[in-house]
Amino acid sequence: MAPKKRWEMFIAILGCSTFVLFMTYKVSFNWYDEYKVLQEERHWSGFGPEQGNYSFTVVTGLFDIGRGRWMTSWRTYNDYLGYLLQILKLDVNLIVFIEKKGVPFVERNRRGREGRTRIYEMDIMDLEYFPLLKDITNIMQSQQFQVRELVRVM
Repeated sequence: MAPKKRWEMFIAILGCSTFVLFMTYKVSFNWYDEYKVLQEERHWSGFGPEQGNYSFTVVTGLFDIGRGRWMTSWRTYNDYLGYLLQILKLDVNLIVFIEKKGVPFVERNRRGREGRTRIYEMDIMDLEYFPLLKDITNIMQSQQFQVRELVRVM
């Protein structure tokens, strides 16, 4: 076998093994993401007497769009639960739009502020732009998007 061919084969094998290692790394750390959220949640002592600013309302939402399974993203649903936890800890009026699987998480972390919290359980398919998900997915999987050449600033 010619040296050039051996080198190309080595790179191909290295590329495949890197991909397998990357996927193993992503899958093996999903349990850790969940652990981190549970640890943060355990250390949250809850709300004391009402002392917050209640002259405004924070509106937020969380839907699992499967980002943890994308090749270009490291953030899992559990990562976003951790970010949501920081919002849930705010002593403010709060409206949360969330899927059924996230409702217990919100309820647990808003104990003591139930009267200042509105939870709207929704399915991702109920969102106004859900019909565009296939188009959005196609764009995100395109070569242009992967190398971030889709939009260029002049």
